[in-house]
Amino acid sequence: MKTALITGSTRGIGWALGLELLSRGCEVVFNYAKDEDGALQLRAELEGLGYGARCQIIRAGLSSLAGAHSLVEEMNPRFKRLDYLVLNAGTTWRGSLADLKIQDWEQVMNTNVTVPLFLTQMCAPRMAQGGCILFIGSILGQYPHALPIPYGTSKAAVYYLAEGEAGRDPRLH
Repeated sequence: MKTALITGSTRGIGWALGLELLSRGCEVVFNYAKDEDGALQLRAELEGLGYGARCQIIRAGLSSLAGAHSLVEEMNPRFKRLDYLVLNAGTTWRGSLADLKIQDWEQVMNTNVTVPLFLTQMCAPRMAQGGCILFIGSILGQYPHALPIPYGTSKAAVYYLAEGEAGRDPRLH
């Protein structure tokens, strides 16, 4: 049975990818940072669909490396090998350049670039032969917009990471 870890996956893109992988027979680790109600709702939905035994939901904030370490450490032993690593967790900051503080910048860059990079490094030994690592980007990483400067910059870095490493490691997309 194939296995997947999907960060930021109790709603939106991560949620949809998780459900799709479960429907195709995978076992999936879902991850969230704060939305306990959303995680409980997801658990109920997965149980109702008959997927409860094939998944794990882990709370781990991925704005720090400590959260990434916690996520990896809490994964059930059946996820010792991963076929798919989907780096979907992300955050944004909206405001003007004049209002931007270093803490805001670091929060976005850590969550969207630094932690996914090092989580990839942590999970690399678990990756199965032929496995796939998928970074979720944004159109704002390709076409700059005036408002979310930290977000757009972080997503441009995600594209660079994925494209730059894809030539060295074909699992990255």
